Formats: sequence, C-alpha cells, structure tokens
Amino acid sequence: MPYGVLADIFCIILGGIIGPNLNIKITYKYREPLIKIFGISALAIGIISFIKVNCLPCVILALILGFILGEFFDLDTKLKNLLAKIIYKLNFKHKFKNEEEKNLLMVFISNTMILDFISIGGLLTIILSLNMIGISIVSIVNILPTLIIIFPISYLFSFIFL
Repeated sequence: MPYGVLADIFCIILGGIIGPNLNIKITYKYREPLIKIFGISALAIGIISFIKVNCLPCVILALILGFILGEFFDLDTKLKNLLAKIIYKLNFKHKFKNEEEKNLLMVFISNTMILDFISIGGLLTIILSLNMIGISIVSIVNILPTLIIIFPISYLFSFIFL
C-alpha cells in the first residue's frame, strides 16, 4: 500500500481546503523564495528516485515517446478544460474484493519494470521542480503517458539487452 502517496494526497487536499479559509496573506518577500525552496526539494526527491534506474535507455525512450504522445493529444489543455468533469466522474471508492484482485497486475510487472517506473517518476519530479524554480517551463501533463509507456519498453528491453 503506497502510504506515502496517500499521505501526500491527503495533506494537499487538506491544505487546499484549509489554506484559503485562513485569510493569511504570504507576502512576496516570502512567497517567491518558498516556491524556489519547494522546487529545490522536489528536485532532490526526483534525483533520489531517478538513481534507482535499471535501464536508462528504457527510461529515455519512454520519456521521449510519452512526451510526443502527450503533445500530440494536447493532454495539458484537455486536462485543464475537463478537470471538473473528470473529478466528478471518478469513483475513488472502489474496493478490491480480495487480495488476489489487487495482486493480479503484479504478476506481469517485474522488479526491473518497477525500478524503471520509479526512475520515470524521478525524472518527472525533476522536470516539475525545474518548472517551479523557473528554469524550465514544460507541461508535465503532456509527459504523463511516459508512466504507462515505460512498462512495455522496459519489458522489451529486458529480453533484447539483458
């Protein structure tokens, strides 16, 4: 169970609800440096995740193909325009009937694929941190297909090169 991810999501939602209602204004003097600090922190998290890479060519190929697909389908714009509808339609209350249903997917996912997936997450975090710091402005949403593409690429590379 990804407790860290769930805790992050919970804190973001809670902060998003409570924060605007506190009527605390953070001055520009503090706001801009804080954004940079958060960006640098995200950069560190991304680097730590990226160093777990198992197959660097897989990660780079997935990143390139994911970006091309994201840009082609203009995922960033579509996500911004449809966000309210998507949130309304999503059903987060799905409960697994048993532990076997949850583990079914894990039969097809190797440790190599998981390490490459974590590495992709690290790279996406680095890209996001560079956006936060102001060094780069790349639509992270348009690169999200990489998170899916990495699995078949990693699988194929494991047979071809390993």
